[in-house]
Amino acid sequence: MKVILRDDDTCYFTKPQELEKAFGEVWNFAPVSLAVVPFVGKGLKSVVPKEYWRSNKLFPIGENKELVNFLKKLLREKKICIMLHGYSHQDYPKGPEFVAGENLYQKVKEGKEYLENLFETKITTFVPPHNTLSEKGWKAVVENGLNISGIHNFPHFARLKFPYYWPIFLKKCFFKPFTGYTYPYPIDFGTHKEVPYFSLSTKFPFKRNERAFKAVYKKNGVFCLATHYWSLINSQPLRETFNEFVQKIKKTPNVEFLTFNNI
Repeated sequence: MKVILRDDDTCYFTKPQELEKAFGEVWNFAPVSLAVVPFVGKGLKSVVPKEYWRSNKLFPIGENKELVNFLKKLLREKKICIMLHGYSHQDYPKGPEFVAGENLYQKVKEGKEYLENLFETKITTFVPPHNTLSEKGWKAVVENGLNISGIHNFPHFARLKFPYYWPIFLKKCFFKPFTGYTYPYPIDFGTHKEVPYFSLSTKFPFKRNERAFKAVYKKNGVFCLATHYWSLINSQPLRETFNEFVQKIKKTPNVEFLTFNNI
C-alpha cells in the first residue's frame, strides 16, 4: 500500500518554523507533498494577515527568502515535493479561483513555471484551491500537463461526455457501494492522472479516516491524507491526532510513504 501526506497553503506568509512544528517528527520517516500558492492574495484568510484582506496586492513566494531556502534544503533532502496550489487562492462572489476565475490556463502555466524556476524542481501535480474545479478549471490544468489531487464539485456526469471516462465511472460505481469509500487508486486519463484524498481537519470525524485507511489497505490502494499546516499548529489536539495516526500507519506492514512525484 502507498501513502501520501499532502499539505496545503504554503505561501509567502508561511514561516519555516510553522512547517517544522507541523511536520518535524514526520520528516524523520516520511516525505510531505506541499501544495504551494505561488502568488498568494487576500483570499487565503487562514494565512494572510488581516491588514491585507481588503488589498488586491499579490505576494510572490519567492520574496520570502528564508522560506525559499528552507524549502530548497528540504527538497535536497527528499523530505518534500512541491505541487501547484492555484495561482493566488483568490475567492470570487461566484466561487473559488478555479471555478469562477478568468485566464485559468495562463495562470496555471505561469504558476507552474514560476515554481519550477524558483525551486529548480519539476512540478507534476495541481491541487485546486478548496479542492474545487469547474470544467473550465479542469481543462486549464490538464492542458498544462499536470496531474490532479482533489476534486469535489466536478461531477461524474459532467465527465460522461468524454468516452474515456466511462470505464472509470463504472469502476467507481461498483467500488463505493461495497466499501463506502472512494475509488482508492490513481485514475489514469491518458493525458493525466487523478489521485483521491481524505481530509484530516477539525471538521471531519477522525474515525472516518481510520476506517478509510483500513478499507484502502485491504485493496492495496493509495491513501492520501490531506492537511493544512496552519490547522495543525493552531490545534494541539489535531496535531497530536495527526502524529498518532501517521505513527500508526508507519507501523502497518507493507506500507510505503511516497510523494505525488513518486506516484
